[in-house]
Amino acid sequence: MNDRLLKQERIPDPSLFVPGRVLEAMDMLTDAGYEAYLVGGCVRDLLTGRTPYDYDITTSALPEETENVFAGYKVVETGLKHGTVTVIYGGFPLEITTYRTDGTYSDGRHPDSVSFTRSLKEDLARRDFTVNAIAWSKKDGWKDPFGGMEDLKNRVLKCVGRPEDRFSEDALRILRFVRFLSQLGFFFFLETESAANALRDRLRLVSVERVYAELTKMLCGPEAEKVLLRYHGILGVVIPDLTPCVGFPQITKYHIHDVYTHTCAVVAGVRPDPVLRWAALLHDIAKPVCHEFYDGKSHFHEHPEKGAFMARGILTGLHAEKRTIDTVSLLVRKHDTVLPPERKPVIRLLTEMTAEEAVMLTELMEADCMGKSETGKEAIPRIRQMREAIERIANEQPALHVTDLHIRGKDLQEIGFVPGQDMGDCLRKLLEDVQDETLENTEEALKKRAAELLKKS
Repeated sequence: MNDRLLKQERIPDPSLFVPGRVLEAMDMLTDAGYEAYLVGGCVRDLLTGRTPYDYDITTSALPEETENVFAGYKVVETGLKHGTVTVIYGGFPLEITTYRTDGTYSDGRHPDSVSFTRSLKEDLARRDFTVNAIAWSKKDGWKDPFGGMEDLKNRVLKCVGRPEDRFSEDALRILRFVRFLSQLGFFFFLETESAANALRDRLRLVSVERVYAELTKMLCGPEAEKVLLRYHGILGVVIPDLTPCVGFPQITKYHIHDVYTHTCAVVAGVRPDPVLRWAALLHDIAKPVCHEFYDGKSHFHEHPEKGAFMARGILTGLHAEKRTIDTVSLLVRKHDTVLPPERKPVIRLLTEMTAEEAVMLTELMEADCMGKSETGKEAIPRIRQMREAIERIANEQPALHVTDLHIRGKDLQEIGFVPGQDMGDCLRKLLEDVQDETLENTEEALKKRAAELLKKS
């Protein structure tokens, strides 16, 4: 991470980096007599040299006053009762929220009521972490009443006020705590960590969609391995099937870690792609339930198949995207089989998954081996050969399905086949011959072979 704040005594001028349309919208509010500040994650990102994904503006203007300022622009009342309107300014959606204070949080997630205020400090006081309670405006510069800039400089993550209060108000902040540690590589205040652990059961109040979103971001952070190892108690609340893996021994010549420690290493060993990171987290999830011990060592028969079933259930329960569920389940099911780098087995694999998924599989397999003993790492050269074969053969665009054959049902009918089982069997046999490279995928060769098969039927 390019930590601009950490490397320079002089804090950068955000107006050099913030899109002009955002500054113009803030100017419209200030020209109308209101305060307007950038706040939250975009400010944190600007200070640490990251490019913000979006820009949140907080203002002293009440929602209806904001709407008046932007009369003539499209305004969407996205969260009016919480003081938020979205202004489409120059084709760019800007969330603008009135300074507010929150009432009680009886459901552990959302304030029962909000009160608008004209005080920026009161608005910042309700936020989760000090590094997210920094504000900036072109007119008034930086506002940092809770020491967030110093915490950012020192890489310390702590709550605004008492962490017990912040986590009790909104349990999602517990997951945001571990997510920020993973993404930003920060240290933590012991009081913050203790409160997060003590209140972790409140995570059951959080919607599964929000849990999934936070976990995905956490898994893709550069410090994911450290966070997974340290906060397995928190993660076990939202993914209970992880808990039996913690400390579960693997007494084989291929392993030097328990199931969970190995899993964390595999997560860190694949690139930070959400599908790959989820597959790494869940690839051995079934080992505790499949474990048998005999001949002086551990055996985990059929754990990939059982793991694929469990992974599908976990991700479905978290309302993950269908593509993620399907691909992760497939990678988990296939992760323990190293194929010879030969055409026929690679072709068979490519009939089950796309070339992209097959390459991802080899990445998962290699990371899996890297997290094992020296004996377990011996398979890595074969896995790399397998990846090279997949990439080479996929580039040839081989026939993988009967629809890739240069022959159609009407051609078979002209030869004499009657639509039905015999025609399907013929197409499957032709595909098998083409994949075995005993038959060319040309119309002439396929018709000739089909006629031979008809005579034999």
